[in-house]
Amino acid sequence: MNGEIIKRVSDVMTNDYILVDGLATIAEAIAELKESGVRCMVVHKRHTDDEYGILLMSDVAKHVVARHPTPPRGQF
Repeated sequence: MNGEIIKRVSDVMTNDYILVDGLATIAEAIAELKESGVRCMVVHKRHTDDEYGILLMSDVAKHVVARHPTPPRGQF
């Protein structure tokens, strides 16, 4: 080879995530994230033909908070 250092995905990935039910609300997911202190969650399949998902706090910020900057009291 030419002396390049090979970096593998496993070298940089994180194990800091939680699993959340695929039918959970955003408010429930945020509560679980706050309790656990992580910034990423894996979303369980809702049924056998479904796929797993990944939800990041940045996704919540872009798609929920940015569109609804003032949630009703008690929602988040």
